[in-house]
Amino acid sequence: AEHADALGGMLLVHSVAGGTGSGAGCAAAAALRDAFPAVNMLSCAVCPFESGEVAVQSYNALLTLDAVSAAADGIILQRNESLASLATSRYGVRSPALSDLNGLAADAIASCLAHSGASHAGCSHSSSPLRPLPDLCEHLCCHPAYKLLTPHVAPHVPHAARDFEKLHWPAVLKELRRSMEARAQNVHAANPRCAGGRAGGG
Repeated sequence: AEHADALGGMLLVHSVAGGTGSGAGCAAAAALRDAFPAVNMLSCAVCPFESGEVAVQSYNALLTLDAVSAAADGIILQRNESLASLATSRYGVRSPALSDLNGLAADAIASCLAHSGASHAGCSHSSSPLRPLPDLCEHLCCHPAYKLLTPHVAPHVPHAARDFEKLHWPAVLKELRRSMEARAQNVHAANPRCAGGRAGGG
């Protein structure tokens, strides 16, 4: 970072279950914030499987997110459970390996950062440089109390079929809407009070 002509932002990828990802991730976030207080920092936090990887993973996750949120401008939450389900349902991977989950998580991050700079790339008259990470933080995490982000990426096309797939905006938007509705249903199923409160208030 010291040798960069213009440091546009910092992306920190780590887990929250415990061990190196939680401990070193929090320490790295705090150290980077102290060294570069004016630079945008985006954290990609990977949540563990619900079945349990570490005995105290729930406590580790809460403590890690609390510590990272104090240093980072935004936090992209990735869940191993969701990544494994996506690999099985959309990509036909029966037993997703860690490399499969990492690939899907990386695709989601890359899609988010690439999209935020699309407006600059498509405008030939714009003289402003590409600022994908700062733009994402400034537009989606403009309030310090709202830093948690969940990526929704569409369409999900296997790498081997991408050269033969024709993409159209209506189909992409339909898949994205279906994904968001399914996630909302899962949230309501996990928290009946939330669903009941909305129904009663309407």
